[in-house]
Amino acid sequence: MGVTTNERGARFAERLLRATRELEGGIEEVNAKRGAIRGRILVGALMMAGNYLVASTLSKFISVYKAANITVINGPYDVLLGKLRAGSLDFLVGLLKNPAPADDVIEEELAPDPYKIAVRVGHRLSNKREITRGDLVGLDWILAPSLACASRRMAVENTFHGLGRPHTDVEIHSLPAIASILAHGDRAAILTQSELEVACQQGQRLKALNFGPIEPSSAIGVTIRKDWHPTYLQRMFLEFLRGQTIRQPVMKRISSPIWSPPSAVPVRRKRSA
Repeated sequence: MGVTTNERGARFAERLLRATRELEGGIEEVNAKRGAIRGRILVGALMMAGNYLVASTLSKFISVYKAANITVINGPYDVLLGKLRAGSLDFLVGLLKNPAPADDVIEEELAPDPYKIAVRVGHRLSNKREITRGDLVGLDWILAPSLACASRRMAVENTFHGLGRPHTDVEIHSLPAIASILAHGDRAAILTQSELEVACQQGQRLKALNFGPIEPSSAIGVTIRKDWHPTYLQRMFLEFLRGQTIRQPVMKRISSPIWSPPSAVPVRRKRSA
């Protein structure tokens, strides 16, 4: 058997990690005021929509801030949330819980991202003007694993309420794999609108059925710790994320930012009362 800390030791380790990151951030802020803009950014990206928003933002961000050192960690929500709260991530990008799942984190909605039923172009239901729930029962479905995303699971349950569980023999939590299977068969899947558009941009001939709205409503955004003090680079990365969602055709920012756009001279955010 291995040796590990008890709960008290684990809490101490988390506080130590967060204190270390705050010290790093303080040094980065001092350097930024001296004109040396460099430092680390630790991003958690959820496996589906969060991945692609972060990737599209990264390419633009690093072309401007070449001295930034960015680490992106993928994983399920609960794992990434734990890392965020412990201080080993700066922020988490992906579908929001709304409300936030813990009292020490806050969420910022970047854009609405409603659920859609995706099928291949040419599917027998793809051009039907009005899709009924009865039409959906006869389809084969691709579902995400039951623990992957609570809101996505609720979307499936609400769509099939009173009709029984949808028929499925495929469970995947990978957008490229889901899109490929959809494009080469007659299965259906519940994706967010941004996920569907990403798949189409990557060459898959998919479309949304004329069905919905599907509840619960969903939004893509950023989750942070309440007591987080972002560095200049971290604030800039948040601004790039916000700008990226505004540029996307289906994404229009719908809530006030966690922080206003930073001024030319970085200023620390005051600690909340």
